Amino acid sequence: MELGIVENVSTPDNFYLAGIKREIAEFRRQLAEIETGKRGKGYGAGFAVPFANLPAVAAEYARRLRDYRVQEEIYALLIQQYEQAKILEARDTPTITVLDYARIPERRSFPKRRIIVFSAFLLSLFGGVLLAFGLEYRRNLSQESFIYQEWKKIKNAAKDDLALMHKIFRRRNA
Repeated sequence: MELGIVENVSTPDNFYLAGIKREIAEFRRQLAEIETGKRGKGYGAGFAVPFANLPAVAAEYARRLRDYRVQEEIYALLIQQYEQAKILEARDTPTITVLDYARIPERRSFPKRRIIVFSAFLLSLFGGVLLAFGLEYRRNLSQESFIYQEWKKIKNAAKDDLALMHKIFRRRNA
């Protein structure tokens, strides 16, 4: 890792870069000696015999090395897919261009106030006239007349029906 960093920021003939390369070459040489058993003296418990003479250790080493390489390839693939997804996301992001900015209209188009005012005037005029005639007719009825008695029956029947409907709705909602 240090070698990669130094290679990015320095020239190939840098003395520090050459020292790091020498260290890496020495580590690789020592690892090869341990694996092949070319060295005469041992390294302590488990390293006195070379890996070539210990099939179980060599097999375990091979399995772990294989697992490491597989994980390394999977990681590299995932990084590559992640970068591709980031590029696709940046490319597929929709852009919005404002063609015309909103502004307040010069005159209203809806609702048409003249029509509303005129309709309300006519409705209130006819409603007022009908109400005046209805109240005058009711006042002129005598309480003994046949028409007054019929209106009273209709009014009482409507009250009874409304009371019954109120009971039914109250039971349903309870």
